[in-house]
Amino acid sequence: MTEPTRELEPIDHDATVLEVMMNPNAPDFPTLSELIGRPGWMDRAACKGVDLATFFNVGNRVLKDRTIVAYCLRCPVLAECREYAIADPDIEGLWGGTMPSDRKRIRRKRAWEAKVAAEVRWEPGEW
Repeated sequence: MTEPTRELEPIDHDATVLEVMMNPNAPDFPTLSELIGRPGWMDRAACKGVDLATFFNVGNRVLKDRTIVAYCLRCPVLAECREYAIADPDIEGLWGGTMPSDRKRIRRKRAWEAKVAAEVRWEPGEW
């Protein structure tokens, strides 16, 4: 069922931003995440609000410092975070419980699996 389209009222240029936002006929405003292009799942991340330096330039320290990895292990968006980082090879630091070397290995494995799957195509019942 679709929502009925609402008529927008003419803009009162003398109105304050708050008055415009409180108008029941005002359009829905984008969230901050939408404005800056961040995925919405980032707002639900366990590490939200933590000093970002904690997750960057950490090298092997991440593997030894359980408190850093603990953010990922209890994170409700672990899978989304990991896939986001895997999709962008330029992302550095700890994302989704993985380091850049882990993500590179995952990308290589997935590329190999896709290649094998493309080469080994058979029709059902051909075995």
